[in-house]
This record gives sequence, structure tokens and C-alpha cells, in this order.
Amino acid sequence: DGRALNAITGHQSDEMRRRVYQQRIRDEVLATASRAREAARELAVEAAKRDAETGAPPAAPPPISRWQQVREAKKARRRAADGHANEASGTEEPTPKPTPTRKMRG
Repeated sequence: DGRALNAITGHQSDEMRRRVYQQRIRDEVLATASRAREAARELAVEAAKRDAETGAPPAAPPPISRWQQVREAKKARRRAADGHANEASGTEEPTPKPTPTRKMRG
């Protein structure tokens, strides 16, 4: 609880405590993050230039995560259940859904 921590540390408010403990290193953290982003950008630009010069194909996309695999499998099962299994590949028309029929009174 913030009030208990303020009483222990002698701070008057949560904001004061945050400024004392977090603001002090915030500039260092932001500078480090900025350097890391800039280094990543430079590496990406260098790799793209190198690939363009050598005629190499672009790097392969990262592999899909397990979560994405599960999600895609669920989508495929839903499409198959709806009769749209081959719609994504474009090989066949989707299976038409049966139309309800009415019983005629006789």
C-alpha cells in the first residue's frame, strides 16, 4: 500500500516517492533504450543495403509463435465447419449451405 510505504520512507505523497526513486534513473533508461533502437535500425539498414547489392532475397519473416499457430488452426477448423475449407486456397468453390425446406401440408 502506498500510504504505508510513504509513512515508512517519510515521503508526503506517492508522486514525491516516484520522483525520488524513479526519476533519478529514468533519463539513463531512456538513453539506453534510444541507443538500442538506433543500433537495431542501423543493422536493419545495413542488412537491406547488403542484400540489395548482392541481389540476395530479403530475410525470411520470423517464425510464427505457438499462439499464432493455435489461432490459425482454430480459424481453419471454423472455416472447414462452415464449408469454406478450400476457399482460402482458391481451388474450389465453397460448399453451399443447405437451404431449409418447409413441409407442405397435404
